[in-house]
Amino acid sequence: MVNLRIGSIVCHLFYSDFSKIEAKQLVLEKIDFDLRRNTKNTLDIMAIKANEAGIELNCHIKPDVPTALLGDPVRLRQVNVNLLGNALKFTREYLSLYSEL
Repeated sequence: MVNLRIGSIVCHLFYSDFSKIEAKQLVLEKIDFDLRRNTKNTLDIMAIKANEAGIELNCHIKPDVPTALLGDPVRLRQVNVNLLGNALKFTREYLSLYSEL
């Protein structure tokens, strides 16, 4: 049930954003957020799916990558969920997420 709910949320966000992009009406937030916390929350969501597939999901953010960012944390999470979701479809054993500048 959890995966179905997450999947439907991601699909809804993707299609609503795609429509907004086409209409040139997508507005990105500009708020302070913590990159590490945002990434951890994303991985917590995706770890459920990875675990069910028997895949080890790891994340390494280099120490010199800034933690305090100004931007759209919801869109960043959405992009990472989409990328990780696609990666999980084609991965059989191990998946790492690296964030570098």
